[in-house]
Amino acid sequence: MIRTHRACQRWVFGDDFPVRSTPFPRVFAILLFLAPFGYSESLLLDFGTTPGLVAPADALNSPGHFTGAVPAGEITWNLVTSTDITSGLKFGDGSDATGISLNLGQEDTIGNNIVDFAAANAINSTSLTGTSATTLGSDYGTASSSPVAKDGIFRNGTNATQNAAIGFRIDGLTAGTYTLYFVGRNTNTSAGGFPVMFYTSTGLSADTFAFTGSASTTVGNSSTNGNTTWTAGNQYNTATVNVSTGDSIFVAAEGTSASELRGFINSVEIVPEPSAVFILLAGFGVLLVLRPKLNRKRLSVAGDS
Repeated sequence: MIRTHRACQRWVFGDDFPVRSTPFPRVFAILLFLAPFGYSESLLLDFGTTPGLVAPADALNSPGHFTGAVPAGEITWNLVTSTDITSGLKFGDGSDATGISLNLGQEDTIGNNIVDFAAANAINSTSLTGTSATTLGSDYGTASSSPVAKDGIFRNGTNATQNAAIGFRIDGLTAGTYTLYFVGRNTNTSAGGFPVMFYTSTGLSADTFAFTGSASTTVGNSSTNGNTTWTAGNQYNTATVNVSTGDSIFVAAEGTSASELRGFINSVEIVPEPSAVFILLAGFGVLLVLRPKLNRKRLSVAGDS
């Protein structure tokens, strides 16, 4: 058994593997080697034309960064206005998101709960500018800051009493599990209690998303001021989806208050979770390194008794 274990150590680390040396540099080396197989970069989406793409100084002011789900080094956001993005998207670390595209859509018939991605876009990306952001709090901006939550998009030519859902479809993501961080609010008003519900689904790419019955999560938007920290369920919420090879992610947003039925999307962070294979391999590698030391401790205790 000892020979087999030593053979595994040599297979992983080479013939000159020093069994009695400190294990932690080797643990770090294992994780560093496996990291590219277990984690891919986040896709950060900043919706709205005015003030436009978030400035570097405000790039960390988001739910994903606040919770630590998005690393502090990933600050490259993609500006999403009223047109589809067929190429040119970037991951959070600034690398090219090759093969990934974003298609916007809205209900072709207002209130039918079917987002149409094939119809001409009827998205307003210029009017939601955050005129009440300074009242709402620094999550949504100040006189000198413009975070991703300040502006956003909604259905063009609609008013608060029209149940006008909007949405988007993401194609080309690598298979895996993703957590989506949603911010959706009408930042042109400081009134509270205007929740926005986000619906999510995955599947083969399609021109429509009938979102009734899909998994949903609500951004409550209950605080009319003092929004200076990110609280799940109030300023943002999350959804976790499993993407198979060739699948797309579908998202729809609509208001749920009788006083505000429009859907608003301010920002979305699509954050990949480490794969199960990565976790398994990393754990196996760490055990290979630590087991000799643990065995020596057991032998030492047995010898002293």
